[in-house]
Amino acid sequence: MAGRSHHSLRDRKCGKLLCKYGSDSLIVVHNATIIYANIDGNICVALEYAHDDKKSKMMWVNDGTICGTNMVCRNKACVSSAYLDYDCTEDKCNNHGVCNNKKNCHCDTGYLPPNCETMNEGWPGGSVDSGNFPTGRVNIPERHYIENAYHSRPTKWPFFLLIPFFIILCVLIAILVKVHFQRKKWRTEDYISNELSLENKKKTNMDSLIS
Repeated sequence: MAGRSHHSLRDRKCGKLLCKYGSDSLIVVHNATIIYANIDGNICVALEYAHDDKKSKMMWVNDGTICGTNMVCRNKACVSSAYLDYDCTEDKCNNHGVCNNKKNCHCDTGYLPPNCETMNEGWPGGSVDSGNFPTGRVNIPERHYIENAYHSRPTKWPFFLLIPFFIILCVLIAILVKVHFQRKKWRTEDYISNELSLENKKKTNMDSLIS
């Protein structure tokens, strides 16, 4: 690494590092230089493409990413954050949070926005932009931020309650149809039986007359 300037070493914080690489095999990527690094006993990997390669942008963090105290990444370099005209500092967040891209404090767990000064053990942290508002400080419902994140859906339980009634209705209809045809069959059998009885009676009467 000899010959590297202080600036080039600092700029490395704007590149992406893939950790952990647990294989013993070497990585082979077309048109890319593979860089291995031992960080705290873990093998990490970085890929370096040619400057004009389309995939080169994938290996760098977004502009505005913090790379040091009052330093951010810009065009693959770690530079002063002054160009952002950014007036949010750690002091504003009372050292219990970090500034987000909207210049507001994103508080650590247990601290309330907007300035992370008040402590509340049951509070999840967050910022005024993420919807985590102290309920006593704003005129919104307690679960307002949850409702914004998860839109309520209309309940469908009445439809499911109708299913058993529909099944019972179908069974009743089937029984009524069966009873109807059974009665019709019985009436037909009774009619045939009466006809046979009447025919036999006439025959008996005729036989008596002939005798």
